[in-house]
Amino acid sequence: MGVAERTADMAELWMLRGMSPRVRRAFSPEFRDFWLIVGNGVLFRLYFEVFNPKRVIAAFLTELTGQEWVVGLALAAPVLFAAVPTLYYSYRMETAPQRMPYYALGARIKWMSQLALLLSVFLLAGNPLLLALLFVVTYGAFGLGDAMGIPAFGDVVARTILPRRRGRLFGFRVAIGGVLALAIGVLISWALRDPPPLAFPFNYLLLFGIAFVFLVAAQFMFMRVHEPALRHQLEAPPPLRRYLGNAWRMMLADRNARYYILYRNLSPLAWTPAAFLIPYALKELGMSGAVVGYIVTTSVIASSISNLFWGSMGDRRGNHQVIRSSTLWLLVSAIGLALTPLLVGRIGAGWLLGWLLLVNMIGEVSLVGMGNGGINYQYDLAPDDRVPVYVAAINTAAAPVQILAPLAIGAALMVWGYALVFWAGVGFSLVAFLGTLQLGDPRQTALSRRR
Repeated sequence: MGVAERTADMAELWMLRGMSPRVRRAFSPEFRDFWLIVGNGVLFRLYFEVFNPKRVIAAFLTELTGQEWVVGLALAAPVLFAAVPTLYYSYRMETAPQRMPYYALGARIKWMSQLALLLSVFLLAGNPLLLALLFVVTYGAFGLGDAMGIPAFGDVVARTILPRRRGRLFGFRVAIGGVLALAIGVLISWALRDPPPLAFPFNYLLLFGIAFVFLVAAQFMFMRVHEPALRHQLEAPPPLRRYLGNAWRMMLADRNARYYILYRNLSPLAWTPAAFLIPYALKELGMSGAVVGYIVTTSVIASSISNLFWGSMGDRRGNHQVIRSSTLWLLVSAIGLALTPLLVGRIGAGWLLGWLLLVNMIGEVSLVGMGNGGINYQYDLAPDDRVPVYVAAINTAAAPVQILAPLAIGAALMVWGYALVFWAGVGFSLVAFLGTLQLGDPRQTALSRRR
């Protein structure tokens, strides 16, 4: 062993001795995969803030075309590409000895799609309509990567991380990523300011290129996780039709799964109107592109503060309570958004921007809770070694509304305007909240069955 290696080992030993037993254990090899998944989430958070379909992508397509239906098409495209393949690949995973190879293949599909997207922006800057359509198609191809990646990710996490640690796991992912993502908001404000440092669309191309680096690093880190061996593995897959029928019957037999699928079909109608906040600010309110950076920064602050709270609530009180409480926050945000058109012309531009940022922060608090609570609720629902089929069946059952809602709302905005659509969002948010009252705690159900 060389001098450098001995020095590094001594430094590591000295650091561990200075830590409390609890901290030493947290950074022991036992928690290696925990921190790799946290690191994956941190990097993915940075990627997502630069390449968020409701913020930077919505701003890009609004500046490029000025058409809300194009923004709605972009929101729907990845779900459209992923809906059916998700079930097929979960079927293939049932008999696979490992699920990580599916994640790796899905990651490479996303990398190639992102490279094609970057190339299209670079080459088609002078043809806005063709660029918009090609952008939507290449962005939609991300859904093919998610079709393999999401069930595999869920299965590996569910078998690697104990249920009592999952809330903290996802809490750390978003909280640490949120602190680092504060710099992303500054970067976006700088890139999209008026006048921009680079001519449109190359200012967006810079952001998309940075997002690509974060994406590759995040997915490579998750591929370093050690996947535990399966406890039960099917020797031969059943016919695909029977497999899909079994998956559907399994969902129908589980009361919590049935109500969760209903909730997943209601919630897109509730949150999608708020996904057009950026087009509203740019087109209707005449704000500059720098507002995207302000919204990213305030979203990061709101999500970082709220995420640890949601994670702790999920661990202590159950993820059904997280979904319920966060959907109530969504209702509050929807009411604030619906009131915004009434404030235009009655308060100053600075106050109006502050109001938009406040409404967005409340909405971000709700979406973080809905996202983390929903992911963990699916893991709670699934029996051991059946996470892929549960995740795939639930996501596919919710896909039609997730596809149609952005398209319908984007078209409705062009016909009826923002004010009416924002109030419709209030109604849908109320219905979604009422739907959460039927959700129970799958963990308690599992305990009662064991007894």
